[in-house]
Amino acid sequence: MELITTDGFDAAKSGCEDNPDAINANTYFASKHAINAWTAWRSFSLMTDHGLRPNCTNPGPTRTPTMSAFSVGMELGEPIQGPIGRFSPPEEQARALSVPNRPRLGYVIGGTFYTSGGLIGVLQTGQLDLSKQAPLWPSGAMHECGRLMPTPPGN
Repeated sequence: MELITTDGFDAAKSGCEDNPDAINANTYFASKHAINAWTAWRSFSLMTDHGLRPNCTNPGPTRTPTMSAFSVGMELGEPIQGPIGRFSPPEEQARALSVPNRPRLGYVIGGTFYTSGGLIGVLQTGQLDLSKQAPLWPSGAMHECGRLMPTPPGN
């Protein structure tokens, strides 16, 4: 919670640099978790003060030029696909951004929408353990209590 309640980017960056164990080896998962938490935390004040309904998406593997960066350390040579069996084109992810803020969904505030082709679900439930394909990712990193990263030591 400390990270998401900091006052601005510089304070958050300093907090991360001062507490590397809290971020763990999985900065990617930590960043997703931070975005989800920030969205939920800010939803109250943004709604009550400004009438805004913040929500976020957590995309799965998306066919972009940066996709090759996710293959580092993976024996399979490219990112894992979810049960849908394909990667998302960027346009599909862009369309998903508009869904939670549609007027008919006015009760949706502070939500996280997983647009991963089912990948997040199989990781969170332990049906797929990425540590077998990516040794740098600890076993259970995704499904411990449905969180996107393991609890840092001492918490």
